[in-house]
Amino acid sequence: MVIRREGKPGMGWYYDPKSKRKQMSEIMINKWKDPIFAKKIVSKTRASPNKTELFLQKLLNDINSQWKFVGDGQFVIGYPPKNPDFVNKKQRIILELFGEYWHNHSEVAPLIEHYKKYNFNCIVVWYKEVKKLKTPFQLKILMDNTLLTNSKSFNLI
Repeated sequence: MVIRREGKPGMGWYYDPKSKRKQMSEIMINKWKDPIFAKKIVSKTRASPNKTELFLQKLLNDINSQWKFVGDGQFVIGYPPKNPDFVNKKQRIILELFGEYWHNHSEVAPLIEHYKKYNFNCIVVWYKEVKKLKTPFQLKILMDNTLLTNSKSFNLI
């Protein structure tokens, strides 16, 4: 952005890189607020489910066939845009699979609050918990317990 120098007669115009950076930042913030733009950018990552997500998808389908893997950018919600791993749109439940390497426990509460703003219940399942699961029934118990702690009056099925 070009700015007129104040207080220095004869110095003319100059380029201020900080104001240009701020202007571009505001432009990008406004672009990310557009759900079409956010979905387009996130879907370009071409993410596919890893082994744990595939295993979790199989267990979820055994419980209820309405669960869908959307971690590849099919479903982006809110600003800042969040792309969950699994969604059950009919019951408005989001399931996030967190790996201990990439995530920490302090991220869980803000994420749950973010999805609550858009009327979705959020379940965060940790990688170590999924590795212990053997049956869909065990997953259902884990999900029910998580939902009970997040919201007092909700039934999974």
